[in-house]
Amino acid sequence: MLCILFFILVLLRPEGHEDCVRGLAVLSDAEFFSCSNDASVRRWMVTGECVQVYYGHTNYIYSMAIFPNGQDFVSTGEDRTVRIWRKGECVQTIRLPAQSVWSCCILPNNDIAVGGSDGLIRVFTEAEDRVASLEDLQAFEDELSRTTIDPKTGDLGDIKMEDLPGREHLNEP
Repeated sequence: MLCILFFILVLLRPEGHEDCVRGLAVLSDAEFFSCSNDASVRRWMVTGECVQVYYGHTNYIYSMAIFPNGQDFVSTGEDRTVRIWRKGECVQTIRLPAQSVWSCCILPNNDIAVGGSDGLIRVFTEAEDRVASLEDLQAFEDELSRTTIDPKTGDLGDIKMEDLPGREHLNEP
């Protein structure tokens, strides 16, 4: 007897993101996160209801990963940053000397591994016994200080510096 199984594809088109979705991360059997080119991370119910939106990145968000506690997460993007989110707030931003930070994961020991456009994988930790040497930390800071963002081609998108208002507008409400 030939048994043929048919699967129904449920197409979930949640309203919310304004640009392409770059990454998804499972939170539970009822919830998941998404990150997008619209520089937002969103928390969704599997029914399609967006229950929270997180802003912090200034450009495309490429990747995200959830910590084992099921609430906190890390995100990476075109703005050259790794952002750590705890209880819904961005609590730390780590800038990297790469044009883009493409991917991330949480390691079993809760360290954060990220991959960048410069071909390097960097691991960040809170554990004192795994922190880089002072020499390595200084080398990272030196490399970061040599990294500049060209405002005409960097992470300002379509904004032209010459079209922005001057400092005199900072005092206006």
